[in-house]
Amino acid sequence: MKVISRVFVFGLLLLVMLIVSCSEKEGEKVQQSDIKYDQTIIHEKDGSSMKYISGGEFEMGDYLREGNENELPRHQVYLHSFYMDINEVTVGQYREFLEQKYSSDLTDSDGSESIFPQPDWREIQAYSPTDQHPMIYVSWYDAMQYATWAGKRLPTEAEWEYAARGGQIGLRYPWGDYIDMTLANYGSGTGGTSSPDAYAPMLAGPPPSEAPAPKTLKDGDLKHKVVSYGLKNMAANVSEWCLDEWNADFYQECKDSEDIKMGSIRDPFSGGKIVDMMKGFSAVTTPRVLRGGAWNSHHFRVRVSYRNSFLPTFTSNNVGFRCVKDAFP
Repeated sequence: MKVISRVFVFGLLLLVMLIVSCSEKEGEKVQQSDIKYDQTIIHEKDGSSMKYISGGEFEMGDYLREGNENELPRHQVYLHSFYMDINEVTVGQYREFLEQKYSSDLTDSDGSESIFPQPDWREIQAYSPTDQHPMIYVSWYDAMQYATWAGKRLPTEAEWEYAARGGQIGLRYPWGDYIDMTLANYGSGTGGTSSPDAYAPMLAGPPPSEAPAPKTLKDGDLKHKVVSYGLKNMAANVSEWCLDEWNADFYQECKDSEDIKMGSIRDPFSGGKIVDMMKGFSAVTTPRVLRGGAWNSHHFRVRVSYRNSFLPTFTSNNVGFRCVKDAFP
């Protein structure tokens, strides 16, 4: 009887442990499924607000057939979920990165010489005058260095367009097919911000000041309609670096791939593997993708499907970036 009792007790304990284990695993699944498309998180390293972008399928490219040849053919893309910065990386965030990463004599924190030069703050201040404005005059290398430090990365070109479209189909801009200077900071017809949540377009010439007027918008400025994912300034303000290597024929290559014959191409990326790119980006020499248009762009370049590129060393008063991170490991 004692032997039977011990066997019974041992079996009962195993059953309880199995139930608890299943419950814990089920709890983990529930936690993941509880994440909503509009969830916002604060990224601890740089304090940025990031929006959860639910993965899914969309048709990438120029729906209206009014753009450049490299915006075609349209092709089905499937992306896994990710988080994206609501705003472009700001002057203040980038300054904090430099203060933590480098000493004043441009040495890395481990004492080695940095290959990333200090920004010209006077040039930056002329167009992004406060810590809340987007960081500009950043090369692709600069953006990659920041993203690595922050524990994030640059978005792929597909992730960028998916987020900019905000779940909408066939639109010219993130909010619709019409644009004017009340909707986006473009066309050199704008003069800066009046407050974090208001903007007055400059339509009557430059302001009476010796200093150049600020051209970019502050972090938090509601210059245009926020896209459905809650992201700001995905059209205009500053052009944004993407992770991809520039390939004018990449859309055609995606269209012809074996994956798309099964329905859609999953997480497309031009330039190898993302994990390899993040580890060896300092050796990159080929042009990189830019998206979104800028404060001095023609409206043609503000379209959500418009593609642009420059060498990774390129910097300008109208180029910045925002970061993403994978939603699940």
